[in-house]
Amino acid sequence: MSAVREPDLYKCTVGFVGVFDLNLMLTEGDIPTRQSGREYLARVLPDTEDERNAQSPVHNLDKLKAPVFLIHGAEDIRVPLIQAERLRDALEERNHSWEWMVKEDEGHGFYKPEHNVERWQRMLRFFNRYIGSEYQAAE
Repeated sequence: MSAVREPDLYKCTVGFVGVFDLNLMLTEGDIPTRQSGREYLARVLPDTEDERNAQSPVHNLDKLKAPVFLIHGAEDIRVPLIQAERLRDALEERNHSWEWMVKEDEGHGFYKPEHNVERWQRMLRFFNRYIGSEYQAAE
C-alpha cells in the first residue's frame, strides 16, 4: 500500500504473502473462522466496505506506478492465495508490470531453504532491473 500512497517514492515493490484486499480478510482464510479472529478483524479493519476499499491496494491501482513482484504460498490459510491472485489479475487488466512466484508447498511465509534462496535471488534480480546493479543477484 505504501507504493500506492506514495507512488513517486518507489521504483518497484514486492508483495510477499500480502493482504491486498481488506474485504477478503472477512471471508477468506482461517482468521474469520474463529471468534477471536472475527473480534481481531473488527478491531483492526475499517468499519465499512468503502473504507476497507480505500485502504486496499487492489482497489487503488490507478495510483500505482511501480512494477510489482508478487510472492505467495499456495497453501497459505492465514492470507490465502486469492489475495495475490486478485491483485495479479487487476494488474494484468491494467497492463501494469508484474512478476509472479507461487510455491505450491508453502504457506504464510516460506520455510524451505531452497524456496527462500530462490525468492531472494529473484527479488535481487527484480530490484536490479528497476533500481540498479548494486542489487545484482548471484546466479
